[in-house]
Amino acid sequence: MRRTYEPWPGPAFPPAAVRLRAKLAANDDGRTLPMRDETRPDTARIQQALDHCPPGHAVELVTDSGRSAFLSGPLDLRPGVTLRIGPGAILFASRDPRDYDLAPGACGTLTRRGHGCKPLIGGDDAPNSAVMGPGTIDGRGWATLLDKRFSWWQLARQAI
Repeated sequence: MRRTYEPWPGPAFPPAAVRLRAKLAANDDGRTLPMRDETRPDTARIQQALDHCPPGHAVELVTDSGRSAFLSGPLDLRPGVTLRIGPGAILFASRDPRDYDLAPGACGTLTRRGHGCKPLIGGDDAPNSAVMGPGTIDGRGWATLLDKRFSWWQLARQAI
């Protein structure tokens, strides 16, 4: 008896409850944003969409007329909610350490305790949540932090 196997279709994307359209355009290199856009974060609108998204659904980040970039500080996933990065969309992490502060002025500094920064994407008590999609998440660890002379990577090397 000959058996045939169907290829695995991959993970199923939950339906999008909301599609957020990009308002920013990456530079031609696709790795950076124009300096004027470094102070135009999308954090609040992405977080609001995540907060109001019903479980089992997704918030999808999509391109719009040549704009493909989103700039965000920390985001908190909600139970059963997926953050989906659509084709061609780029979620850039903010380079402003103040966006990630657990305590005022704590992130972007070296201390004995460490733990001064929030993650870009977190999910305390968020079962069945996910981040998926064919787009890009760029944490920009290599890029110089705003108002600093070093990058996240350089700071991490000093902490070792």
